[in-house]
Amino acid sequence: EQYLKLMHLNNVKAVLTYSTFVKEVRTVKKSVKGKQKDAVLFEIVHDIKGVEISVIIEKIGLGNHKFLSVFPTKKAKNTP
Repeated sequence: EQYLKLMHLNNVKAVLTYSTFVKEVRTVKKSVKGKQKDAVLFEIVHDIKGVEISVIIEKIGLGNHKFLSVFPTKKAKNTP
């Protein structure tokens, strides 16, 4: 799993630059310095060379957006 994430780490910039699709938006509660705060998680998806790559971005309260994870959501298409 770590290998897959590291393999796609260089695709994060391309996904964030060219994606026009937010697959999922999730609101959760996070503990920050002992206080509960609202956080929003965004899953941004883009297809790169036949592989759909997802990037997870987090925003806690009124703070900045923070990169959390990258992973392939589907296997590569088999093209002859």
